[in-house]
Amino acid sequence: MKIIVGLGNPGAKYEKTRHNVGYRVVDLLRERKPIIRRYSTDFYRAWLVSFESQSVLIVKPQTYMNESGQAVGALLQDFHEEPESLILVHDDLDILLGGLKITARRGPGTHKGLLSIVSVLGRDQLLRVRIGIGQSQITIPRIDYVLSEFEPEEEAVVSQVLERAALACHDIVCLGLEKAMTRWNAEGEANGNGSVKKGIKEE
Repeated sequence: MKIIVGLGNPGAKYEKTRHNVGYRVVDLLRERKPIIRRYSTDFYRAWLVSFESQSVLIVKPQTYMNESGQAVGALLQDFHEEPESLILVHDDLDILLGGLKITARRGPGTHKGLLSIVSVLGRDQLLRVRIGIGQSQITIPRIDYVLSEFEPEEEAVVSQVLERAALACHDIVCLGLEKAMTRWNAEGEANGNGSVKKGIKEE
């Protein structure tokens, strides 16, 4: 069973921040897929849905971002699944706003949520859908930037990339990783303001 985990911080305070785009993708999927079953623990909220007859679990951790590993570790243990089942959806400062990249063979970089997951699972190459939130120049500390809300003029670009991220998750499940990467990595660089920053090499 595939498990789509949208990373973010719980609570209304963080709902519209840049760090919570993973949560927003899960919300899109919840709205569009019939929910078969709901699960709720101290560590996560999860919904069992169907992608073209395939069972898929979509998840919002209830730990804060830098403790995401606790939620993901508990999730895999509860459902007797392996890390290979995971599709992690998260914000990425190394991709410009509006860009999208599917990655399967890249380390976590400095993303606190990913670092926590890697620490708990003991592996650093996980399947991820990376949503660009970066700018060519960021003049405030990174932590302040990711915890800030999008500007009104950015929301149209954000809405489009969230739609593409939800469709990319669907394609990973239904078409397979290689076909999804071929489609969405090319489109992700062509849409909106999005492109991977120069100097960042994708494996």
